[in-house]
Amino acid sequence: MLAIAMPASAANIYGYITDQTTSAPISGAQVQVYDNSTSAVIAVANSDATGYYTVTFADVDVDIGYTAAGYATAGCSASATFCDVPFASHPGSSVEWPVQLAPVTPGTLTGVVIDSVTGLPINGVSVRVLQGGVEKYSASTSATGAYSITLVAGTYTVNFSHASYVSSAYYPVLVNIGATTTRNAVLNPLATLQGTVTNTFGTPVNGATVTIIGTTLTASTDAAGFYSMTGITPAFYSISVTAAGHSPATLSNTYLGAGVNTRNFALSSSNGRVTGTLTTPVGTMTITLNNTLYSTTTTTGSYSIEGVTPGSYVVRATTDQTNYYSSPSAQSVNVVSGGSAVANFAFVLNASAPTPTPTPTPTPTPGPGGSTGGTGGGSSGRTVTPTPSPTATPIPSPTATALPVTGGSNATLADGSILYTQTQNYLVTITVGSETYNLNLKRELVVRVASSKASGFTSTITLLLANPSNNSLENFELAELLPAALSSDSSLHFSTAPTSRDGPRAAWNIASLRGGSQLSLSYSVDEKLAPDYLHYFAGAPSIRSLATGAQGTAVELEQQPIASPSPAAATGFFTAANAPLIGLAIVLFIIVVATIVVIVREGGIKVHRKPHKAIVEEIEDEAPKKRK
Repeated sequence: MLAIAMPASAANIYGYITDQTTSAPISGAQVQVYDNSTSAVIAVANSDATGYYTVTFADVDVDIGYTAAGYATAGCSASATFCDVPFASHPGSSVEWPVQLAPVTPGTLTGVVIDSVTGLPINGVSVRVLQGGVEKYSASTSATGAYSITLVAGTYTVNFSHASYVSSAYYPVLVNIGATTTRNAVLNPLATLQGTVTNTFGTPVNGATVTIIGTTLTASTDAAGFYSMTGITPAFYSISVTAAGHSPATLSNTYLGAGVNTRNFALSSSNGRVTGTLTTPVGTMTITLNNTLYSTTTTTGSYSIEGVTPGSYVVRATTDQTNYYSSPSAQSVNVVSGGSAVANFAFVLNASAPTPTPTPTPTPTPGPGGSTGGTGGGSSGRTVTPTPSPTATPIPSPTATALPVTGGSNATLADGSILYTQTQNYLVTITVGSETYNLNLKRELVVRVASSKASGFTSTITLLLANPSNNSLENFELAELLPAALSSDSSLHFSTAPTSRDGPRAAWNIASLRGGSQLSLSYSVDEKLAPDYLHYFAGAPSIRSLATGAQGTAVELEQQPIASPSPAAATGFFTAANAPLIGLAIVLFIIVVATIVVIVREGGIKVHRKPHKAIVEEIEDEAPKKRK
């Protein structure tokens, strides 16, 4: 190294840097000037595209070095980074100093990266070559796991990384001039944790949270109770699981190795369930607890309602086939934490119930001489034909379009019998974020006999919202605009209290409606309105996202016509079924009237002014006179 003593004034050195073999200019070569007393860099310059450089520095004792990638300075060892160049000092002036750098033969770094579990090559591994902590070269492995990098001879560190694997350490490597250095690597796959979460009854738990304690790694279960999380460094961990309505669970000190690790969890339910069988299932059956506090629908021969808060409940089963009723009509059960209460029902056709036996009209006993009710003997010559009494006709079982029966005829219907039903069906579309939901919404009115009510009837309106999609609709509001007549009705009762009430508007905030599931809300009132009850509604119930404010749109799919009174729907004697009897009665009535008219003409009009006994005596006196 040459130390140059220069006066304390500015000095300048310039020239061209070229290839010693080809004399071609070297672009980007670096010139560094060091203060000889402190070793600090006091000036730096780089050659341009023509190889020219110029550098100005303080006129002090300096060392000057040249470097360029792929070159070694003449007179320097092959491993030297900088080469000090001696020149004649001209204090305070510029000195031209051309430099020729000798090219060196590069080396090669190559290798293969494989999976530690399968032994297979890994495609897309990032290979980084660093020198002094600074990345100098990089490459990626091919489908065969191989890589190759051409680089200047020297000492480096190399690192291998991949998104699905644990990154390697920084391995030292020495690359010689014109030589090939091989550095292979084996990477450990990151761990994957997956499994299912079920409850006491073996039912999948949707929305359970699975967390690897001490990390930020977490996952939630889907409707099937499945969860999965990846990118886990193999090690020992503790895992916790929590879910609403269930006791938490923890799995401690379990090793998650490279690849897939399955861990299943069964949570103890803090609530219970009600289950049972439905003998002779028919139509869509609804099972409710305490008047729809909990409810479910099914079309099969069994049902199960889970997540029921421990306590005592009355279970009822109904069907949309109104000519069927459940037996028994209700059952009481006691639900305990983590337990199952059983309530079985059978559906029976109404026609199988006994019908009232008609009371026959007594037949008059003929008197002496063929008289049908006169006193004394002999024929009067007048035949009195009794008017037949109508035969009692049982009230038919109500159908889905039957009108409410009024008056005393209610006594023939069992308490709870359905008198009238009406439904409205809507398709509700709502978009929340990037997800669009098509929901099925049904509003149903059912009028039943209720002997405990002043009116004798009660009306129940049920809103049934179903989500047939695979995704859950989160955090939304279901609102109903009540008929004005119901807004302040003292008999109005909700199965689930609305979250908010604003005049006739009742709204319920729903946390989640899972994909493939449905919810039911209802309210009831003593029957005070006309049969076309649903005409009092202003429109369809509304759906609104509480998260975004997005409002759903409802399209009515089916409008059931409102039933009108008809002979077939009438009750009592004057029904369509009794039309022949009514006709016969009218004919007999005409005959009787005609007979009376004849009697009056023959016997004189005064007969009507005499008492019954006088009429009989007069008839007896007239008979001998006619025989004479």
